[in-house]
Order: sequence, then C-alpha cells, then structure tokens
Amino acid sequence: VYVKGRAFEVKPAAENVFYACTTLPTRSSEWLTLDTKTGVAEKIGDVEFSNVSSLTVNPTDGVILGLIKTAETSQILRINAEAGDGHLLHEFPFVLSAISFGKDGLYGVAPTKKFYKITSDWDTVYVGNLDFLPMTLAYNPVSGEFWATTKSGMRSGDLYKFNP
Repeated sequence: VYVKGRAFEVKPAAENVFYACTTLPTRSSEWLTLDTKTGVAEKIGDVEFSNVSSLTVNPTDGVILGLIKTAETSQILRINAEAGDGHLLHEFPFVLSAISFGKDGLYGVAPTKKFYKITSDWDTVYVGNLDFLPMTLAYNPVSGEFWATTKSGMRSGDLYKFNP
C-alpha cells in the first residue's frame, strides 16, 4: 500500500517565551515570539490558518492551542511552538469567543456569555453565565482565577477577574 503525506512534529511551548499570533482574515496568521523587554516581535512561521484569535498554553505539558471563530463555528488548533504550523484538532458547531487552560483543563466562553469546561473528548459542560463578554481569557495559576478583557461597547478594554 502506497501512502503519501506530510510528516510533522508539534513542539510544546518553551519556558519563558512569549508567543503571539496575528489575526489576518485573508491569509495565514503569523506565529511570533515577543521580546518581553523591548516588545519587538520576531516571525517564526505561518500557522497555515487565518483568523487565529485566541491562544492558550497548557501549563502542565506546554501544548499550545489556538481558536478560530466564524459566524457559526469554532475550530481548535494545536500549534507547533518552534515553527508555528497549526493542526486542526476539533470543530465545534457553535461559536466560542475565547479559550484558556485552567487548573483542571480547557475552558471557553461563548458570545452568549456562557462559560464552559471543555472535556478531553470535546464535550462542553456548562459552568455558568458571565455578566460581561470576554474577548480574551487567561488563567492565573497562583490565584486560581481567570482574567478576561472586553473588546467592544461601553466596557471596552475593561479587565475582569473571576472564579468559575
């Protein structure tokens, strides 16, 4: 049997490296590292997907996930830290606004302000409603809180902390 395909290795995040991704609607998002002292970005590679809008790093194993949202669906990518190439892991039939690893796994928030735990088999478990719509989401392992920012409307740029 003849098999042809592309081989790849997905490297985890390196310690003390600040990663970033551009959000480009018409071409591949660019994978970057940022110098934390100067703010200068260095392009590492192309993700090979457009509109990557949320990144999260699993603190236990360094796995980097990215989120792509459309009008009706959301895709979760695994991103190679060393080269930037993205690999589709799952597509949800609904929209998520942001994702973040927490103490016990992956979480996501929908435009409806519903907060979900995402299980290892990609089921979503409703955790609760938020009174704001996060556009970014991050977990603080020291305090056990999620931190979020808003992007639009009267509360644009506000910073929130909450416990699920």
